[in-house]
Amino acid sequence: MTTVSLQYVGKKPSHEDLLYGTGTWASGEVKKVKREIAPFLLWHDDVWKDARTHAARKKDQITPSMKPPVMRHDERETDMPAINLANMDARGLANYAKNTFGRNLDASRPAADLRAEVRTLMRTAP
Repeated sequence: MTTVSLQYVGKKPSHEDLLYGTGTWASGEVKKVKREIAPFLLWHDDVWKDARTHAARKKDQITPSMKPPVMRHDERETDMPAINLANMDARGLANYAKNTFGRNLDASRPAADLRAEVRTLMRTAP
């Protein structure tokens, strides 16, 4: 496991890092953190800075990056069945929109138009 030295430069006298799990930091404190976590911490340049020497920073550059959002387990829709819209006809798409989203679609319209509208409903559904 590779580590990197980072320094807490935030405005508060101490900071408890619950997001990345690096513990509590005192003002000006330098800690070694996992190399994989360092880009996410350095994204917050008003809170942390790279405490390595200039030569070490030049040799092993770390590009700050935002941590991708993670969906909590309780937010996931695990009981939703997989739907294949490509195989549905106009009537099936209209029924699906009515039963799933409560929207009445005109089944006399072309299936391609209804399919596009159902996909929009799926993207905008809460």
